[in-house]
Order: sequence, then structure tokens, then C-alpha cells
Amino acid sequence: MSKAFLTLIKARCAGIGAPLVVGWAITNRCNRRCAYCSLWEKDEDELSTAQVFSIIDTLSSLGNMMISFTGGEPLVREDMGSIISYAHDKGIKVKLNSNGALVKKRIIGLKGLDLLTLSLDGPEVEHDAIRGKGSYREVMEAASIARENDIRVNFAAVLTGLNLGSVDFILEKAARIGGTAIFQPASLTLLGSDSANPMAPPVDGYRAAIKGLIDKKNKGARNIASSPSALRHLYSWPDPVPIRCAGGAISCRIEPNGDVVYCSRTEISFKPMNCVRDGFREAFRNLRPVTCDKCWCAARVDLNLIFKGDLQAILNQLSISDR
Repeated sequence: MSKAFLTLIKARCAGIGAPLVVGWAITNRCNRRCAYCSLWEKDEDELSTAQVFSIIDTLSSLGNMMISFTGGEPLVREDMGSIISYAHDKGIKVKLNSNGALVKKRIIGLKGLDLLTLSLDGPEVEHDAIRGKGSYREVMEAASIARENDIRVNFAAVLTGLNLGSVDFILEKAARIGGTAIFQPASLTLLGSDSANPMAPPVDGYRAAIKGLIDKKNKGARNIASSPSALRHLYSWPDPVPIRCAGGAISCRIEPNGDVVYCSRTEISFKPMNCVRDGFREAFRNLRPVTCDKCWCAARVDLNLIFKGDLQAILNQLSISDR
């Protein structure tokens, strides 16, 4: 923790960044067709296992502390277990975001995970309407199997016009597995596209749901992953709210083809560099300090607030890390 704090101070005061936290979209391929996402339509090259290992070596040498693998669906990659183990053996904390469908099949390779985040958007009817028939049972089975194998589990919910009344249900499920739940809005455009998102929630209903989470958090609810500061930021969606980005200072995102960017939805105009073609060090340095006013990814909002020095965000992170 002291190492992370020192790196944070260097990044803020001296402009000397280090990739402490890396989000890594390891593939765009997915075995589900969620109503608010079109990433699976992207036909991009993926890094080979050897290339992934080489980048992990570089991340380790630069002081990386955590990699969060996402997609698409990361577990469609046959080598995902080997990738998790390789990063784990380097002393890097490994998180993975999944829809749960392949957890049972891949459970042996998940033993090195520090956290498995499963998508849960509400009771069976609402969840399956968003993510496909049978997906609710898959995620519930995945949570049970992971806990049986001593893997920490959290839930992530995307708030749409269908599930604004499901917040308490999701929090109850999180409490039952001893984990937390995180909530964020479905974006105005489909994930991975500029097309309008038909699942974007009505603003008034969305804000009422977030207001309920703020009230619960202020009363001491420990199964809500976001900090009070982050929830207040998320409440403003979709109105622009400036926030200093931690990208290029203490974080970044690696795309399936190796491009290094700020995040999955950045509207900041810049030409990304590539891990394989240019080397990760140079690609990370290519990320200049920026301020964004359209940051609605709940986990990234808290990370940006931690970089800012927000006390509530820092204390919240320490609290949920102890769970």
C-alpha cells in the first residue's frame, strides 16, 4: 500500500506515472449478445499467449499491482487460465470480469484470481431479457462454484430501463456471497459503437436508483462497492461532469490488439500506440494528462477520484479491499 501511495504522489506532483492498475480487454469475442453491447461485432486481431506474457513481464517491471481482465468475454480464450497464473506468479493481483457462462468449465484455471466480477442485472426475467435466455442461471451457478473454490466474487450491474427496480435484489445477492455490487448506467450509445442504445435508462428513474444507493451508502451499507463520492458523480449521468483522468498516470487500458488507451469509451482524440509495435512503455507514456466529462464507468470513476486524492474514495477502497 505504501508503494502505491508513493507512486500516486509521484504521478500527481512530479508527473512520473506508473501503470499501477491496468484494465485489459483480452478479447472482443463473446458467447452472449447483451442488449446494450456490440463489441462482439468487432473483428480485431488478438494478442498471442506469448505476446500477453511479454507485456505482463513489462508491467511487472514497471510496478504494476493489478490487472483487471475484461472483454468481450475473457473466458472464451482457451489460454485464459495460463494468463491468470502467469500474472499471479509475478505477484500481480488479478481480477476478471465475466458473464459466468464458462466459469464452471474453466474453474481450475481461475484459482489464481483475486476477484471474479460477475455481471448480474436483476432477477431472472430482467437479467435474461438483457443478456439472453438462461444467462441468469449461469451467473448464479458461476457465483456458487467460485465461492466453493474460495474465489472472491462481486457483482456488476448495468442499469437500464428494465432493471431500475432491481437494485435491492442485486445487493441482497451480493450480501449472500459476502461480496459487493457495483452499478453504472447503460451508455447512450451501444458499447463498441456510435449507434443509439435502446437500453439507456430514463434519467429520472436512473437518478432515483442512484439516490437510493447514496442513501444506503451514507447509512453504512458495506455491500455497495462505489464510494459516496463516486455515486454522487454517477448520479449526474448523462450531464457532463469534468473529472481528471488517471490514465497515463496510474492506469490505462489495453485493447485486444495491444493498443494502449485511456479507457473503453474515451472521446478524447489521440492516436494510440501499440504494446507490440511500439512497446508498452512508450505506449503508456503516449497517454497525456487529460480531463474527461463523460466518465460513467463506476470502477474508473473511483480510480480517478483516488488519483485526485478524494478521501472518501481512498477510504472506501481500503474498506472493500479488506473484504
